[in-house]
Amino acid sequence: MPSRCRTAFERMTQLSRRALYDQAADRYDRARPAYPEALFDDIQSFAQLDANARILEVGCGSGQATLSLAQRGYQIDCIELSKRLAELARGNLAGFPHARVTSGDYDKLPLPAAAYDLLVAATAFHWLDPVTRFHKAHSALKPGGCIALFWHRPATSQLSRDCMATLQSAYRQHAPALAARWQPPPPPDQMPDEFSAPIAASGCFQPAHVKRYPYNLCYSADAYIDLLGTFSDHLALPTDARKNLLAAIKTLIIEACGGRVIREQVTTLYLARRL
Repeated sequence: MPSRCRTAFERMTQLSRRALYDQAADRYDRARPAYPEALFDDIQSFAQLDANARILEVGCGSGQATLSLAQRGYQIDCIELSKRLAELARGNLAGFPHARVTSGDYDKLPLPAAAYDLLVAATAFHWLDPVTRFHKAHSALKPGGCIALFWHRPATSQLSRDCMATLQSAYRQHAPALAARWQPPPPPDQMPDEFSAPIAASGCFQPAHVKRYPYNLCYSADAYIDLLGTFSDHLALPTDARKNLLAAIKTLIIEACGGRVIREQVTTLYLARRL
């Protein structure tokens, strides 16, 4: 397949996977972990936000990150592609009239120029059009404004390695394509730098400051299955394959992992100031 066609195909596949979140919105709201408060302290310090700061959040989901920002009193405009997730976010933020949620696509919505002090994207910026996402952020930010992009990423050490490897037998049986792509995540202190280069290559922002926040989460079998049911690659599986996969994983957790899963996680934050 020619590279131009392959790029277009990959973008279409990505867009179709973005749309899957609508069908799992309630589970997403229930199961996805929040973000560490230290991360928001670091954002506030780097961006030098005052009480009148205006923030644009892209892909707010059901408001996991938005809530921490809203509690700090900032004026927040949120954009969320999934109508159901946007509805849940409005409910979760009902006590904060200075936080507003718009249903729409960041890649297509017109944005006011030089209107925001900060653009935030929590586990969302990778879904956006790589050709335009940084330039659109640059245009929406005031001179000296900042981006704060952050993601949860799995990590692995001896604490979780054996159980995670055991669970792969369920993937090999019920989702071989996912099993073929799986590689053990790196140790918590060896997480790759995924976004400094794209930020620099955009020509829109100063070099990124990278901060990492490692921590562990303990899941029961049911809670871990709930979490897996929010991942786009799992949602994209045929219904029967997904049900069989999740049932097999649950059995393995109970029988081979002592009834619980330790998910080691590092939240990585990229901070950069507008050129």
